Amino acid sequence: MTQLADLYASSGYQIILAACLLAGLVRGFSGFGTSMILMPVIAAVYSPQTAVVLVFLIDSTAAIPVVIPELRRVEWKSLLPGFAGFLVVLPLGLAVLKFGDPVVLRWSLAILIMLSVVILWSGWRYEGPRSRSIDTAIGGVSGFTGGACGLPGPPVIIYWMAARLKAAVVRANTMVFLYITDCAIGVGLFLSGILTFKRSEELRAIAAALPLDRLLVETDAPYLAPVPHRGHRNEPAYVVETAKVLAETRGMDVTELGAATSDNFYRLFNKIERPAA
Repeated sequence: MTQLADLYASSGYQIILAACLLAGLVRGFSGFGTSMILMPVIAAVYSPQTAVVLVFLIDSTAAIPVVIPELRRVEWKSLLPGFAGFLVVLPLGLAVLKFGDPVVLRWSLAILIMLSVVILWSGWRYEGPRSRSIDTAIGGVSGFTGGACGLPGPPVIIYWMAARLKAAVVRANTMVFLYITDCAIGVGLFLSGILTFKRSEELRAIAAALPLDRLLVETDAPYLAPVPHRGHRNEPAYVVETAKVLAETRGMDVTELGAATSDNFYRLFNKIERPAA
């Protein structure tokens, strides 16, 4: 808890809190915009990597009440190909985020937001062909921007706003797509090998404060091997290195952590039979 308290006490936290309040108002009114408001603010105060994690934690929980009612309005035939493209390209974007220079990432983030605002403000609309392959390609672009900058929204928002769909459908597609992509980014980023990286102090502080009964550990194999295997092909066996760092961060024995995360796994995937002790 001390690590998280130090994170909150750092200069700029009040600015982030104000940005969260504004992002909540915008998200509730338009259905999107959280990342475009929070990412540049949090990235400026902490780092782009920390910003992606914090926006995931905020958006994946706070958005649930407004996303669920939109599920019945979604046009799945355009959303699902886009999500498939997103998943394919997401690892590349996450690799850029995890290995990229923070200054370059901050500038890229600022440029992407400014370009998106200009396009939306100008009223420009995409008038080209639409097909499943185009939907998938747009989702792929979203996967890269989502992984690298924490902004999966701009490509699909610009694409869907020009579609000949009812406004309610565009809003539903956007909200649901952003929610499921936020979850995908979280799975690809959180408590994987990045936890062991030297520059991940803020991520470790967050991991230290999370409830123990909500933790799972994963490897991201074959990408992003944890320290001391960084730079080599990642393997599922390396998950123990991430677990060691997480246990040290939380001040507990790695065996105790392993037992807790195993319990969490079988509780989450309750259809899987647990081996007899």
